[in-house]
Amino acid sequence: DAVKKLGVKVVEIHTGKYAQSFIKGDYKNDLKKIVDTVEYAYTNGIECHAGHGLDLKNVGQIAKIEQIVELNVGYSIICESIFLGLEKSIEKFKSEMS
Repeated sequence: DAVKKLGVKVVEIHTGKYAQSFIKGDYKNDLKKIVDTVEYAYTNGIECHAGHGLDLKNVGQIAKIEQIVELNVGYSIICESIFLGLEKSIEKFKSEMS
């Protein structure tokens, strides 16, 4: 509500807690909170981005949220590129996000 009142047009949803709970296998509640927040923002004309802790294993669930228009996964792409090379790392992320 504060973001809406301030006239902010874009927010980034912090996905760090979701990423941590994903590791434990108990992420559904955190994912639901993200979905609900994104839907609320979207219905109020606020564009959503998401990031923090997203990697090849957990990005797919967040990428399915249609109202999120940008995922910030650059750090993870670079980390993966150490093992796979940059091109293959980017390809794997694109595959997980589609």
